Amino acid sequence: NWDAETFLDQVCIKAKLPPTAWRDDETRLFTFDGDCLSGPIVQAPVAVNSPQHLLDESQVITYSQFCNSNIQALLTGGVTSPYLPGVPDGEVQGLVLQSNWMGHAKPITQGRLALNGGMPLQSTLFELSESLAGQLKLRIGARQARGLSTDLLVLVDTAMHGRTDAPQLAGADRGDRAIVVISSDRFALHWDLNSTPEELTTRCQSDAELPPGTCGSIYSLAGVGTRQTFTMNRVPRGVTASGARPPGVAGRFYPDNPEALQQQVQDCFAADDTSNAAAGQWPAAMVPHAGLRFSGAIAARTLSALEIPDSVIVIAPKHTRHGVPWAVSPHESWELPGGAMAAEPELARQLAEAIPGLELDAAAHREEHAIEVELPLIRHLAPNAKVTGIVVGSGDLDACRDFAEHLAAVLEQLDSPPLLLISSDMNHFASDAENRRLDERALSAMETLDPGTLLSTVRDGNISMCGVLPAVIVMETLRRLGTLTRCQRTGYATSAETTGDTNRVVGYAGMLLG
Repeated sequence: NWDAETFLDQVCIKAKLPPTAWRDDETRLFTFDGDCLSGPIVQAPVAVNSPQHLLDESQVITYSQFCNSNIQALLTGGVTSPYLPGVPDGEVQGLVLQSNWMGHAKPITQGRLALNGGMPLQSTLFELSESLAGQLKLRIGARQARGLSTDLLVLVDTAMHGRTDAPQLAGADRGDRAIVVISSDRFALHWDLNSTPEELTTRCQSDAELPPGTCGSIYSLAGVGTRQTFTMNRVPRGVTASGARPPGVAGRFYPDNPEALQQQVQDCFAADDTSNAAAGQWPAAMVPHAGLRFSGAIAARTLSALEIPDSVIVIAPKHTRHGVPWAVSPHESWELPGGAMAAEPELARQLAEAIPGLELDAAAHREEHAIEVELPLIRHLAPNAKVTGIVVGSGDLDACRDFAEHLAAVLEQLDSPPLLLISSDMNHFASDAENRRLDERALSAMETLDPGTLLSTVRDGNISMCGVLPAVIVMETLRRLGTLTRCQRTGYATSAETTGDTNRVVGYAGMLLG
């Protein structure tokens, strides 16, 4: 059901080009004649071929005993052996190693998956044994190592089974197959000889703790294990921290020298002579974050149009893989060259408690630039303001609405409302002319004051506006508070105005909302 433009966008994406590269005058398009054959597909379900497993049960038992001996040696100062002769070796797609001691209720688990390739069996097992021994040293002494037991699951033959919103589990119904649900930063695995693929998939979805508005991919693997059940998951957890957040991008997105930073900030505000501009009462705004050299002037112009209160909440896209998907900074202040800005940790805790899926997490903010780049500009205008930073990494419209509903509920309880700042650049890496066309579509959608229209315009049009989810959340929050009735552009530019390169640009825009 794609139209011609969408089809060509998708061809470019598949070729790892900007979606609109086909519009460039220098791009050559080729078409091919083809015949479309239609008719019923064979009705029998396509089963996953039964593979010849690398190991049989007795050999897996031998390997588990070998790993157990190595772990005991590592715990007691004995001699280890990285290689076990006399048993098959080769490439596998998954390993799960579990150790327990003296009948302890919960084993310690180490594992590794290589769904798109393979990994060497023996060397990987030795690495996992070393990791397990390191964990066990923190819990048991050398004498307890005598009561150690270790179980092993070996996995091969990866097969895909759709996504969690549309599972296709045909072929995974044999009892020897593990189910894996995997998303960008997390996964969960279950292997149970007495459970159905549907039951295993449900357990994996629960253990993976998929963020709101996201789906996971489903895989199965053929397994041979030394016990009836194995389970393993990796889910990022929020890292609590106190004190100041050190600068993460000073020297890259803005100068790390205090005097040089002060001069660049002054240049940003002088670019449009904002000193005499009358600030207005706007509850929210959008500012770009590409770096002060590129987007600082537009951000300064936008911030100068605001009456900045004592409390500011900056909601930004998540550009790194660190930490949890929805993260509010737990720090007490933001360190910057030339002096720190205060944060508001109590408000951060309130937000984390009130908004499902939002967690206090220092890791997600450690190297994030989208909030930090705005801080020198905010400090210039309102040095005593307290800034709460939130990054949003994934979600759909329903997830954004749920976020906004709970955010609005928190804001309604505050004595005075904070300023909401959307940190976002516009489209990335098209030609200057095409970037301006795409950005105009996104900004026009934003001016409808309908968050759903903005999200669908950006996603359906392959517009790489990185902060579209923060924008949707803020707009939806204002709607629920009854304070979204107008918007006003404050400026637009592309990186070509700084670099002179019009072939591959990023767009920057400022917008007032209220």
